[in-house]
Amino acid sequence: MINYELLLKEANAIGVDLGQYGADRFDTYAERLVRWNEYFNLTATTDPDEIVIKYFIDCLYIMKYVSF
Repeated sequence: MINYELLLKEANAIGVDLGQYGADRFDTYAERLVRWNEYFNLTATTDPDEIVIKYFIDCLYIMKYVSF
């Protein structure tokens, strides 16, 4: 569903290496988000590229500043 190239490129740009497994997890989450959004108004954004940028990459920015 999501654009893997966009996700991995943007994540790498902020210094986060997701790898294929991490990208697959985000893809699964995006699929479920869009599917459940049909039943509950979870988000106005359902475009895969917008989900990557607005939700996933924005949330990954904290990885630059916090060590887990």
